[in-house]
Formats: sequence, structure tokens, C-alpha cells
Amino acid sequence: MNFKEISYFVSKNFNKTNVNKILDFLYSSFFSEKIYKKYIAFKQNFPNNITDEQEIKHVYALALLLANSRKAYEAHFLFKLLLRIFPKASSEIYYNLGKNLNLIFKTKLAIFYLEQSLKINNKNFFVNYELGLANQRIGNIDLSKKYFKITFEIEPRFVEAHRLYSLSHKYTNKNDDHLKLMLEILKNINLKDSQKSQLFFAIGKAYDDLNVPSEAFVYYEKGNNLRRKELNYSGKINKLQFECIKKITSKPEFRNAKQIKEINEKIIFIVGMPRSGTTLLEQIISSHSKILSLGEPLHFPSAIKKFFPEKDLNLFEESFDKVSKKTIQNFRDYLKEKYNLDNKNILAVTDKLPFNFKFIGMINFFIPEAKIIHIKRSPQDTCLSILKNYFQGNMLGFAFNQDELAGYYQTYLDFMQHWRDLNSDFFEIEYENLVSDLETQSRNIFDYLQIPYEQDVLKFYENSNTVSSLSLTQVRQKNYTTSIQSWKKYKNYLTDSIINLK
Repeated sequence: MNFKEISYFVSKNFNKTNVNKILDFLYSSFFSEKIYKKYIAFKQNFPNNITDEQEIKHVYALALLLANSRKAYEAHFLFKLLLRIFPKASSEIYYNLGKNLNLIFKTKLAIFYLEQSLKINNKNFFVNYELGLANQRIGNIDLSKKYFKITFEIEPRFVEAHRLYSLSHKYTNKNDDHLKLMLEILKNINLKDSQKSQLFFAIGKAYDDLNVPSEAFVYYEKGNNLRRKELNYSGKINKLQFECIKKITSKPEFRNAKQIKEINEKIIFIVGMPRSGTTLLEQIISSHSKILSLGEPLHFPSAIKKFFPEKDLNLFEESFDKVSKKTIQNFRDYLKEKYNLDNKNILAVTDKLPFNFKFIGMINFFIPEAKIIHIKRSPQDTCLSILKNYFQGNMLGFAFNQDELAGYYQTYLDFMQHWRDLNSDFFEIEYENLVSDLETQSRNIFDYLQIPYEQDVLKFYENSNTVSSLSLTQVRQKNYTTSIQSWKKYKNYLTDSIINLK
């Protein structure tokens, strides 16, 4: 929901005395990026003396609306208030606090609140699921498996728990209890296609562990087919977007960046295809004592949308003509606030959103002091790894059909060649070299970053960062080389469009 819709909810459900105060809080908070400013807006405006039970329930509903609208900090303030004014719902409130914090990757704090909820009601499978998710993200694998198992023992149809459990579980024989349970559920329980899809991927992973590619690919293909039906994707639109960005960044007036005030702190962009090693690379870099991991924020794409909001591609292209120095500075100020670059205890932050490969030339233009590392991997290994995984959201509509995936991969290759042709400023590394010779490659990376090398980056597997990508198990291992050339055992099941990628 947007600000207008949430404002309408407030005006309809709160008494006149409180409506203006709540709207003042929401307005001040929505249009500030700083967390402390959001909190001040809450303390100064939100009424803390609400006693009418019906209105308290409306506060709860508002908190849930904010959480579902990705206004996590605003929701957090309200949930904390509700713990005091609505104690009889404390189990639910603790759960929603934890779930909300999980969404913004405040994982350890999420675990604290979820455990409080579990003390009140240990049969709530939603709480157990969120605890499994949180513990998996920070590397507490055995504990995460315990919570996922409790989840699907209480509710067998909770397919997300099965799928995430499968990512951390090593299947060693066909009589594995979890594999048998998933096959039984598939046979005996009526599931929606969206549920079947996730279960197919989990069963495929089990047979992949058992080294039975013929069985594994049957389930992967079923999962991909069902998932593809849920999503809209057009390879033609993707190519048109590429051509538009190519035109914009090829213009001489765009390539000549204006003199702007530099910031001292660096943003390190890690780009590439999904499943190409971006998570591993971020874990290595952010194991440095002075580098902070931010995961996969949408900060740069959101800045493009904010300052150049035209949806029509021709108008979007025209909006970049003669970009003023003021616009550049406003763009940079926006990003500085988004990335919270006022932290004096760090030298750099990492942004590992893979799809920022589309914006390399624009990153060079707007923040020339940023560092960009492109990690590339065997196209066949990359595509196979994509096909073997279920991706949430709608950003990877290309990922569930082999020919569409190959088409997207080719566009990605065209993008990267375009940046090379423009002599764009970025550093390239190969995944295979990184895992085979970690120390040499990591030293080369830090030479490029111009940040003093630390030996601890070689212990990336001990990094306690929250990992939300599908590589969360691999990056907790010392040396993960088994995925190199893994596509060859699936060669008979891959289309020529993937096998022929260079």
C-alpha cells in the first residue's frame, strides 16, 4: 500500500483527535530515510495514551499494513507500543516483531522476539518457521533444521519449510525420512500448483544429492514449469531495455562526468548473473573488519526510478539528456543517505544485487568513486544452478524456462561487452579461479579496492553476516569446488540454447 492508501485507512478508523497525530507521524517518517528521524517523528506525534480496545486493534491493523508495505521501521515502533498497551496479544505481537525484523535482516534481534513468542505458544508453526529462517540465514544450520522440521510436522502443507529444510539437508539414501515425507505429501495431500512447485524443487534437490540426475531433473522441470505459469516475463522487453540503456550510456555528453564532490566512503557493487558466485564474493569481502555487508538492497535501481521516473523508454532516454550538476548531486545525496555512509567506523559497504550489471555505466557516471566487481562463471553451470532453484518474487521471470534463461544470459553477455567497449571502470574475476586459488584472487580484489588486505578474509565461512540468498549453505563451507563443471552430468537434459552459450 502507498501513503495515500494507508492515510485513508487511518482517517476511516481512528478518532479525530488521533487521526492528525498519526498522519503527521506517517508523513514525517515516510519521507525520511534516516531511522533516527523516523523514531523522533514517532515519539513526537504518535499518541501513546490510546486505551479504547477497538482503537488499539486498529493500531495493530495499521502495524500489519505497514509491515506488509515494507515500512518495517514504522511497523516496528507500533509493535513495540502494542506490547505495552495490548498485552493479551503479546504472543502474536512478538511473532510479528520477529517476522518484521526478519524482512529487514535484523536477524539476531528477530530471533530474540520469536523466542519470546515461542515461550507463550510453542505450537505456532509460523513462529517455528521464522525461527528456522532466521537461524539458517546466520549459519545455525542444525538449529534451523530443527525448527523447519517442527513446522512441517505441525503443518505438512507448509511447503516453504520443506524447501528451505532441503537446502541445508544432505540426502544420502532413498529412504531418507524427509524425502519419503515429501513424496507422500505429493501423493496424498491436495496442494495448489504454487505449493507443488516448491515441493518439486525440494525433491529435485534430494535426488541431486543422491546423484540421480534423471530423477532430479524430472522434478526440477516440473517445478520450473509450474513457477513459470505464475509470472509475467518478456525477453523482448528485456532487450528493449538493454538497447535503451546502451543508447543513453553511449552518448559522449553522458560519458563525461561533471566535477562533483567526492565522498570518502566507498560503495562496493558486486554484480553478475544470479548463482554466479556473488554471495561467496560478498562473504569474502565483508569478512574484512572495516567493510559492512548490506546484502541485496534496491538502492541504485530505486534512485534511477526516483530521479528518472519515465516508464516510456523513449522518454526515459530523453530524460538523461543534459543531466544537470544539481541532479547528479541530489542523486548522490539520496544514495549517501540510503547506504548510510555517515558511519565513520567503516571504509566501505557492499551491495551484491546481481542485476546492477545493467547499470555499470550509470554507476560510473553518478558515483565514479564506487568500486564495481563483476564475477563471471561458466554459463552452463550458472544456468543449471538457476534451473535447480526456486526464486521468490517476480524479478527472475526468465529463470524457469531454458530458452528464456539462455536469452536473458545472452543479453547479460551483451551488457558486459557494451561496458567493456566503453572502457567502463570495473574489475572482473572468474568464479572458478576464486574457489581454486582463494588467497591470490582475494589479494587482487583488495588491490583493486585500494583497501589494506586482511588475512581473515580467507575465513569467510566464519562470517556471521545474514545470508538470504540460495547460497546460504555453500558459503558456510571452507572450500566449495564441487559445483565446477557440474552441468556435465545434466548435459542430456539441457537445451542447445544453454549448452551453446559462450
